Amino acid sequence: MIDRTGAAVSALVGLVSVLMLWHSTGMLDLWPFASAPHRGEHLIVDITPAPVTTLHEHYCNSSYPSYETYHPLSPLAKLLQVHVFHRHGDRAPSRNINPEPIWNECDGIVETLLLQTSDEDQSGRIPRFTRRMHNPGQGDTRDYRNGMFWEGNCYAGQLTRKGVEQMRALGRGLQSVYVDPPNGHSLWIDGEKPDIGDVAIRSTDVWRTIQSAQFLASAMFPSADPLHPVEIEIRPVQVDSLTVSELGCPRLQEIMKTLKGKGTPYDHYYAAPAKQLASQFDAILSASGIPLERYFDMLMCRSCNDKPRPCHPANTSLCITDSHVQHVMALASNWMQYEYTSGGSPARIEAARLRVGPLLKELLDRMQAATHSTSRLSAPRLFLYSGHDTTIGALLYLLQAADKRWPGYAANVAVELWQDGDGRWVRILFNGRPVKALSCDYDRCGWPAFLEYCKPFLPSDIDRECGSMPVSETRS
Repeated sequence: MIDRTGAAVSALVGLVSVLMLWHSTGMLDLWPFASAPHRGEHLIVDITPAPVTTLHEHYCNSSYPSYETYHPLSPLAKLLQVHVFHRHGDRAPSRNINPEPIWNECDGIVETLLLQTSDEDQSGRIPRFTRRMHNPGQGDTRDYRNGMFWEGNCYAGQLTRKGVEQMRALGRGLQSVYVDPPNGHSLWIDGEKPDIGDVAIRSTDVWRTIQSAQFLASAMFPSADPLHPVEIEIRPVQVDSLTVSELGCPRLQEIMKTLKGKGTPYDHYYAAPAKQLASQFDAILSASGIPLERYFDMLMCRSCNDKPRPCHPANTSLCITDSHVQHVMALASNWMQYEYTSGGSPARIEAARLRVGPLLKELLDRMQAATHSTSRLSAPRLFLYSGHDTTIGALLYLLQAADKRWPGYAANVAVELWQDGDGRWVRILFNGRPVKALSCDYDRCGWPAFLEYCKPFLPSDIDRECGSMPVSETRS
């Protein structure tokens, strides 16, 4: 009782501190319980903004599943299939905002390439090649495009050494649960332990997500044959469901344009204050027209690697502060809620179906196949998906998860399909813990109930529902 009282007092003190911060920065005027024009859109799900948390406790370092904290669905339950979606590890900024500190966190991270045709093994006849990215700002005296690149060995958006270790830690955690538990007892329905051949791996076509998938899988299966090729499936960005983007879907673009229009909740709670805050940062750093998204990228990367806050070039006492960073994180959480909330209006349900529906349909199709067969050859047991913060966020918002914090580096969602007696059950873990959500109890959600909840978000014909889009369109 004493422990609970102390925790409650600590939580209350923390809440008061956060409210004081929000009041001092004007954030109390930005939340959904403030008055604003809604244009008839009412979100019936809980969209209370995510709490402001210490970056290093959540964003910079996500928790992992582990043998010590994991427990089976029940003593007699057995696994049929597991899907693990994860964000890449810690990285360098995607773009430079002068003045940028030296980024020397990426040395020793190389990629070995082995040329091989589909019908013959050439591993003994040709050399292996190593891919190493060269940063034009490293050791060069020329000013590349007005400081586009920083000094150091990190390429834009590249996985850092810290990011590598995060993915290895996640891989070891998954190994201790699903592959080789220390007690030697397999959780799988046939009693066998999976090997690298039982895994299907997907990644977005981004170097840091591909490398994250490689480091995770190598830690998850440390005894795999180094000469045996492991396939990582990569799809064109226009049709890659892991990107959960608007690319290739004109109908989704049309919906989101309407939901983000002038006078909408998105405009009031995110777009307008984001523009205002970005202008403040421009003034502090003597910059011009830099959107808040770029400041968010730079500040999070700096924070997680203990880099100094940026200051005005001619006045080092005028700097971006910790309060500014918390303000940015709170606005970012607002952005994610209005971008991915899946309920409240027909338009939002349709947007979720078009954006996340294709990935959800793939997931359910594979889980459905596992309910009809337990053969290792008929379907992979483990599916690994290497994506981004938006991948994880979109999935959690589709499930109406209670945790609305921005998914941190190495954030992970495990979707488990269990056989327990005559029933099949779904359990979903976020960073190793059961997801608390409005849609179902994901500590033990019945398979039929899960299917029923997912129905409104499953596209019947995604091409027809989206319409056509020129293949030449790419991300900005």
